[in-house]
Amino acid sequence: MAETELLRFDRFKEVVEKALDQCVKTLTLEKLVSCYPMYQADEGRSALETAREQIVEYFRSTCMSEFELIYQERDLKNKLDSLDKLINKAKARSVEPGSEPLFLSGMAPIQILEAKLLKSRLEVKAKQERLLESLEKDVIGLYGELNKKKKELSDTVESINDSMSFLRDLNVEVEELEDSKVDKLFKFVVDRDLEQL
Repeated sequence: MAETELLRFDRFKEVVEKALDQCVKTLTLEKLVSCYPMYQADEGRSALETAREQIVEYFRSTCMSEFELIYQERDLKNKLDSLDKLINKAKARSVEPGSEPLFLSGMAPIQILEAKLLKSRLEVKAKQERLLESLEKDVIGLYGELNKKKKELSDTVESINDSMSFLRDLNVEVEELEDSKVDKLFKFVVDRDLEQL
């Protein structure tokens, strides 16, 4: 874990120092003069300014010493660094699907179950996606075969239509031929009968 990721303690110290600065800003020379009106003259005013600076410096150093003591007594640096590490781990775990929650004791039972089921749900989802891909490939293959059969059927129908057309033409020719034969036969019979007469 990089040190740059352990920021909470440093930020906490910065906030404490800013709060101390805001507190010190309220101790102005005007407020001291209002408390000690007898020192309003230039000499008294400069003495009050010096006193104010010393008070502020003493107050600041005493507060900072007390804060450092509190930090050590409460082990704030280690605790805040641990918090940073836990947060970083949690962020990393939130990216990983199916990871275990860090603190199960603080979670509701339904949350624990959902966390446990997440991995199996993701596995089922992945399996369904693979099945869907397989089915899509099968459908595409069947669609190709269907188009091929459709073309074959269309070719067969066209061939049958051509054959039917040929048979019609042939039938017409046969009828014409039969009419011609009948005429010849009739002529033959008539000619023969005429000869016999």
